[in-house]
Amino acid sequence: MDQRPRPTARQVAARTGGLAVAPVRATASTGSAAGLVLVAGAITLGNEVIFAPVADHQHITSSFNWRIVPASLLGALALGGLQKLAPGFAFGLAALALLTVLVIPLGKAPSPVQNVSKMLGYKP
Repeated sequence: MDQRPRPTARQVAARTGGLAVAPVRATASTGSAAGLVLVAGAITLGNEVIFAPVADHQHITSSFNWRIVPASLLGALALGGLQKLAPGFAFGLAALALLTVLVIPLGKAPSPVQNVSKMLGYKP
């Protein structure tokens, strides 16, 4: 690993004739917002197709709300574009979407947290 300190914005500008922008450092808030939205979509789909029927002692079904797939893809695309403009905001919005999917029941199935607690034997 390189242990040299990173150049400042003035040093970079002086070296390149003032044409460069300061180097961007990755932080925790610059994670992939699109990835979080895709994970939220996968959890929603898995909850509706697998976890809800298993929690109610039924067979896994192949009929599901197909609109989850394009909605997840469009949401990921939108937040991926928004992340270029406001990375912290896009990542926070995607994290809130993931948290919402985990806790709040969407569609006809209970929330994933409710299904997992039901499968583990806890009564609501």
